[in-house]
Amino acid sequence: EGRLRAQAAIDHPILAGTFGALLIPFMWVLWNQKKKFHAVAGAISGIIITITSASSGPVLTLMTSVFGLFLWFFRDLRKHYIKIIIVSLVILQLLMNHPIWFIFVHIDISGGSTGYYRYNLIDNVIRHFPEWFLYRTRSSGQWTWDLQDITNQYIREGFDGGILTLFFFVYIIILCFNTIGKSLEHYNCNIEKQKTVWALGVMLFAHCITFIGVSYFGHMEFFYFMLLAMISSLNKIIIVDNANMAKHDLNFSN
Repeated sequence: EGRLRAQAAIDHPILAGTFGALLIPFMWVLWNQKKKFHAVAGAISGIIITITSASSGPVLTLMTSVFGLFLWFFRDLRKHYIKIIIVSLVILQLLMNHPIWFIFVHIDISGGSTGYYRYNLIDNVIRHFPEWFLYRTRSSGQWTWDLQDITNQYIREGFDGGILTLFFFVYIIILCFNTIGKSLEHYNCNIEKQKTVWALGVMLFAHCITFIGVSYFGHMEFFYFMLLAMISSLNKIIIVDNANMAKHDLNFSN
């Protein structure tokens, strides 16, 4: 629609904007660590990167990040989040005359968004499930005209390796959220560390929402895998902390 879409050194404007939006949780951590100048500078940079990408997806990612940080004040209800999401989706589906993924047609924040394309992609993937679930398919272009671009990470995983690959992709995300939950309980008496863990969970949640509208490649793959590594390392930290506590208790008893 005649707007410049900035991408800088990142492979695509949408991915560049997504990177900017995902900086916000990190800046929240810096703010909590009393590094306020760096936090403010980073947050402003992230917002500028998001806006100048001129893409609806990154704006939604930014909104998701801010909403996830806001949920910190309701963290005691986190075990009920999945139930709330499921009930909300069911209610929304009952109120709609189309499948729930038709909602993408109505999302156009930046102007010129291809919401209908994303709806059509999901719809055709479901309709042609037998053609890709067992192993893989090279393209969705044969299903209908101009449907070659796989703008959905979940669909991309299914196309690359079938339903089994998609299952393990989602399963890794579930394990990471499980680690986030265990870490929050482990640091129950340390608010600062809890906030850091919460920020990692918010970033993962933002990725999950972003995956619906874009598939990663290039730089964003690195940033996503880095996040998985950071979350996975929490398990090691918990084990070391527990070992140190046990050693301290043993020395104290002796």
